[in-house]
Amino acid sequence: MPSRPSKNNILQQILDRTNLSDECIPGKPVVELLGDCRLLIENHLGIVEYHCDRISVRVCYGMVVVQGRNLKLRQMSGGKLLIVGEIDCIGVKRM
Repeated sequence: MPSRPSKNNILQQILDRTNLSDECIPGKPVVELLGDCRLLIENHLGIVEYHCDRISVRVCYGMVVVQGRNLKLRQMSGGKLLIVGEIDCIGVKRM
């Protein structure tokens, strides 16, 4: 018996064939940089590393790593977190 495609695969196929945003897929991380001093991450899975010059946040495909100076976790609630400080670099580590 052939296996059924997953719900996320079906949603991704629909997005690929239309002009809809990837933000329609539930649970997919959204990373939004506001200027050079605020970073909003939605649908995260927790904080892996927390230092004043580096914060690593787990997401479904790996980690989002933020580097800079005077980094602080300003707000964390309901699957969202806000990092503030002098942001120099944002990277993705796939796992």
